[in-house]
Amino acid sequence: MSLFRISTPEHWSRRVPEDDIGHFLGFFGRGPWVLYLLCALGFTYLALILGGPSGRNPFGIGALVLALGILLLIVLPAPTPLPLARTIPLVVTVPIVVIVVTVQQPFHDRPPRYDSWELALCDLILFCLVIRGRYLAAWIGMLSMQVVVCFWSTLVTGTIWYGFSFVYTQAFPLLAATVFSVGLHRTARQIVVHRAAERERASWETRQSAGAREIEAELHVVRELAGPTLEAIAAGRGPDRAAARSLEAALRDLIRGRTLAAEPLVTTLRVVRERGADVTVLDDLGDNEITAAERHEIVTWAAAQVLRAEGSDLTLRLSLESGSPTVTLAADGELIAEHVAGQTD
Repeated sequence: MSLFRISTPEHWSRRVPEDDIGHFLGFFGRGPWVLYLLCALGFTYLALILGGPSGRNPFGIGALVLALGILLLIVLPAPTPLPLARTIPLVVTVPIVVIVVTVQQPFHDRPPRYDSWELALCDLILFCLVIRGRYLAAWIGMLSMQVVVCFWSTLVTGTIWYGFSFVYTQAFPLLAATVFSVGLHRTARQIVVHRAAERERASWETRQSAGAREIEAELHVVRELAGPTLEAIAAGRGPDRAAARSLEAALRDLIRGRTLAAEPLVTTLRVVRERGADVTVLDDLGDNEITAAERHEIVTWAAAQVLRAEGSDLTLRLSLESGSPTVTLAADGELIAEHVAGQTD
């Protein structure tokens, strides 16, 4: 086996709870990575080619790399809403990027000129926060972005109005995204709840069907056991006394020792009882289940032990000891054999 394994988006998404609405909304997988790469190319072109001097110097390039890098916290799978450990760095990045670009603006120009390539990139970060369910954090980021630009405007023009008139429109798309996201998340949660209810209903129906099949199988066994005796009684023939006692014991085994009511043990018990031995079969597993292989191993071992046991009063008991199915055989009140499933005697 290789010491190194390449993780895929599908592998990362397994770390998110199965009932997270992000699975339904497509937050995980390859799609977000394709969108991220397209946005990274687009904003790189916007900053380096169209963004003016503030996008082509080391500080501008650093701001671009920081913003694109922090966006990975959105793309990498995480529960919904986005954890605070990711939300806080995303919000803090917005004013940092805006400040880095804003301080490079030419204060001496009249009228003032603002190269705003970073606002669109910060808007994308805030839109992603809204889509991932962090509404308050997104609006805090929007407020910080506007405060920075309005402060720059005050330094350049003596009033906030130029900067405010430039950035206030940024809030409208975020408002639309917020309304859309609230409705989207609400609908997605309703769908997730509905699907969970459908799965539970299907599981219940499966359990009911399995229970009905189990009851039918048990009734079939009872008919097979009691059928000949009942037919004899109906025909006016009295049943053989030994056969009646054997039938009674077999029916009692189905009730008190259901797990042990399987071949070859059923046939062995009938033979031993016809020889005159009194055999009590007890199933103390309760609601615990054992595998088909364990059951076959246990009834095979028990059949062999009962067949060669000496005594007139035998008790065969199946229980769960230390988490393992254990069967014991006692003769006349004394333990003579014990076996743990999966272990060799």
